[in-house]
Amino acid sequence: MTNLWDKISKPYLTGLKTDKNADFAYEKLVNSLSILSLCSSSGSVLDLGCGDGRFTRDLEARFNQVYAVDYSDKMLEKAKKLCKSTRFFNCDLQETFPKLNMKFDAIICKLLLMYIKNLDNLASNIFRHLSPNGYLIISVTHPLKWTTNLNYQGYLHETEIKFPIANIPDTELEFSTRTLQSYINAFTKHGFVLETITETGVPDSFVIKYPQYRPFQYKPYRLNLKFIKP
Repeated sequence: MTNLWDKISKPYLTGLKTDKNADFAYEKLVNSLSILSLCSSSGSVLDLGCGDGRFTRDLEARFNQVYAVDYSDKMLEKAKKLCKSTRFFNCDLQETFPKLNMKFDAIICKLLLMYIKNLDNLASNIFRHLSPNGYLIISVTHPLKWTTNLNYQGYLHETEIKFPIANIPDTELEFSTRTLQSYINAFTKHGFVLETITETGVPDSFVIKYPQYRPFQYKPYRLNLKFIKP
């Protein structure tokens, strides 16, 4: 995955600047605010799958200590320029976990878990690196979003769907389609307690500017879950 993200970093970031993909705007104006509403306003946080650091910068304004992880050198290069108070680490979360000799008050996985095949290893490592009463927030593509995809075979049919990144040609990645039940069970089995479920939709005001979102207007677009470590 790292080679692909490194390869597309330039068109990806160019698309971000020119607003060529409405998903960038959706994350900034809708989903990021939904995630931040679940966060506290102090302590330490670990941002897993930070990408180019746009959301990490929001975390810098809220937390005292910010750490972030990604597997693309190009994305991390951009993130380091954007986030001056964050410590960054390169790590393939599909295979391993960064070696950090500390525990965090919060860990956030924003639009990462759809790419992770085995959630068990990641969930156990996250639990181990959280302080008691710390919390985990995951944000994923809502399972119902895929109903418009030609390969969709029903909500309960979990499979892999290939989808281009940011509408860039020849950049298909496999997204794991999971149910709400699967996401919850993957973390509660390791000791987490589910606190909050937020199904973030598409506001009418957003559809006015981005009419291509009209098919998603009356159903959830992102699924955000908050878990507590007892």
